[in-house]
Amino acid sequence: RSMTLQLLWEPRRLRLLSLKWTALALVTAATTVVALVLGVALGAVTASLRGTWEGIGAGLSMDGGEVLGDFWPQLLLTAGRGTVLVVLAASFGYAIAMLVRNTGAALGTAFVYFAVVENAVRLALAKLGPEPWMLSTNAVSFVIPGGLEVPGRQPSTSGIVPEDSYLATV
Repeated sequence: RSMTLQLLWEPRRLRLLSLKWTALALVTAATTVVALVLGVALGAVTASLRGTWEGIGAGLSMDGGEVLGDFWPQLLLTAGRGTVLVVLAASFGYAIAMLVRNTGAALGTAFVYFAVVENAVRLALAKLGPEPWMLSTNAVSFVIPGGLEVPGRQPSTSGIVPEDSYLATV
């Protein structure tokens, strides 16, 4: 019911909605960055008081060799992708809330989709391997460095599913 009141001060609906979306995106991104910095700071306090910083910059390469200095760049890249994902999710929620004009409906829609629809599709189409097309799987793949290994999915350069893949046996 606040849209009518807001349109008294700003009669152009599109400009009002875009300004509200911009504010949402900026506040969401800033809140996410603050939460990530707070998490790293608390991790630093914990490592200083109860642990050690030894080996924090070391990682393992694919051939088993040690790679130095890989932790902080990977952490920053993962945090950046996570921030983008949070802003996108907030934007989808905002779009649904503006369409149905109710924030509760947007939250209910998201809950029904992620808790009911995706799991029902996973169960109903388990033999067909629907994971590569699920929104939650793709969101996790976006944030994890190097993506997510999906069982039964083999990369194909020609676009044709290889004969020895899981999908070819169904």
